[in-house]
Amino acid sequence: MGTSRVDLQVPFAEKDDAKRLGARWDGGQRTWCIPEGNDPSPLKQWLSQDQPPNIRAPRWELAISPRECSVLLGYLEAVPAEVTAQLRRLAPHYRLDHSQTTESFYWLNHCEHCEAKLGDFDTIAESGS
Repeated sequence: MGTSRVDLQVPFAEKDDAKRLGARWDGGQRTWCIPEGNDPSPLKQWLSQDQPPNIRAPRWELAISPRECSVLLGYLEAVPAEVTAQLRRLAPHYRLDHSQTTESFYWLNHCEHCEAKLGDFDTIAESGS
């Protein structure tokens, strides 16, 4: 699976080096980037330290609500270590577990009172789906 586009912080004096290593200039966004599907490792010196980790899953969903616990992620199978640390801090009841419904392991919400598994279909599926 290829990576999604990643923006870079390339000083003007280093633009030719970045271009030679695969970076591309996005004139609309006025920034250098690693095009979708390209390996970012040759350009790691220009990666932003603030770049959020990339989450990979064959299917994922993000829902934002006005409540304090406002972000839901769905059907995640693998989460990078730095994301896992953030999830444990922000959503301690969201963790990798086995679903009998899907017969697979993925990151599930759990009831904060009884630890019951709250499958993604029940918690984030659209009404009538």
